[in-house]
Amino acid sequence: MASKKVKASEEVKASEEVKARVLFDFKDLQDNVIRYSGDIFSVTRTRFDEINKKTREMFNTDYVEEVLEEK
Repeated sequence: MASKKVKASEEVKASEEVKARVLFDFKDLQDNVIRYSGDIFSVTRTRFDEINKKTREMFNTDYVEEVLEEK
């Protein structure tokens, strides 16, 4: 089975923590909690992308957005 080669910088991006703001209420099955609109929580970039990928497939919209902090 061939392994997928990923650049080190891509691995870091995938595992980096980001803050996500909930746009629509949903049950987070992985963390077994209900996320309410307006909630902000920390999540890995990979999990952030998984949530939006799934909700785009099911509802044609993103359910979380990244919270960018001013520096």
